[in-house]
Amino acid sequence: MQRILFLVQGEGRGHMTQAIALAQLLPGAQIRVLVGRSPQRRIPEFFTRVFPAAEGFDSLNFAFDARQRSVNPLGTFLSSLPKLPRYWRALRTVRSQIRAFEPDLIVNFFEPLGSLASLGLGIPTVALGHQFLFAHPQTPFPAGFAWERRAFRSYLRFFFGHSDRLLALSAYPAPPHRRIVVVPPLLRTELYALRPTRKNFALTYVVNRGYAADIGRWPLPTVCFWDNPDAPRRLKEGRVLFHRIDDRAYLRFMAHCRCLVTTAGFESMCEAAYLGKPMVLVPVEGHFEQLCNATDAAAHSLALHAKSFTAIDLASARPPQVDRDWLAAAGRVIPPLLAEIAARRHKPASAPPRSEERAFHSAARSS
Repeated sequence: MQRILFLVQGEGRGHMTQAIALAQLLPGAQIRVLVGRSPQRRIPEFFTRVFPAAEGFDSLNFAFDARQRSVNPLGTFLSSLPKLPRYWRALRTVRSQIRAFEPDLIVNFFEPLGSLASLGLGIPTVALGHQFLFAHPQTPFPAGFAWERRAFRSYLRFFFGHSDRLLALSAYPAPPHRRIVVVPPLLRTELYALRPTRKNFALTYVVNRGYAADIGRWPLPTVCFWDNPDAPRRLKEGRVLFHRIDDRAYLRFMAHCRCLVTTAGFESMCEAAYLGKPMVLVPVEGHFEQLCNATDAAAHSLALHAKSFTAIDLASARPPQVDRDWLAAAGRVIPPLLAEIAARRHKPASAPPRSEERAFHSAARSS
């Protein structure tokens, strides 16, 4: 397994930090990176610093309302229709790039168009993301969203159903289910070197700049990381210090904050859980996946689930009930699984083999 292709979804920060963390676990591998992005978002500096040769391509992305707050499902669909010729060209380009690189393994970080481009090439493919946990029978779902649940699972089947394995990143262990293998989260090695303290400020991260007006209404000074390339790197407004996305600075602030208040992204939640930080999760409006994340986190005593940034009681947030050994087990679990999957190039996908069962039980015992 010397040549690995990363297909990375460029929406938000999470999938990119997963790719960085996995690369740290695969020393010596030749890794090529292709990033699916929208015209509204740039590939951030923290990612190109690690992968300077990363190439972007046009891919599917959410459309938001005029306030840049809520996901607009109908708008997402309608805005995609006139872009279909562009997506088709991107798909053909990515497919030709995969053939030219001839990887031993493709790791897809929940990138939908890239997944279609890799279909039928005979290259072992692993789809990796916490989203696959929501196809696992032990994962709680928010009540009253039966249609959204079916639609989300149909999305997973359509774009990633052909993958040899679905690696579901999880903050807690669970047994394999069909082709889903539950694995620890991919956390960057920088996290483990941090020595957390508890200073008098709140930290928050928002993907959509429309939430900026809601930040800072709490009884603590606040540091807010946001995706706003038009703003200065640092911008002070009242009790809030707005900071452009910077992965290293974000971790440093997280190590010393009193609590984290953020949209319900999986990576930030796991990083804060490892550091023992109380958390309040506010799912992006209309974003079913983030609603699932917050529901799951609350059910496992990892975080509080709030409906808005303006209706938060920071005093109610408690340190997460979490197994730190499981959170740090990715290096023991994921690379051996990838090596085995890459070795099965000509074998059809089937139920998880005993080695994957052993990987789960080994990680669970060590945690």
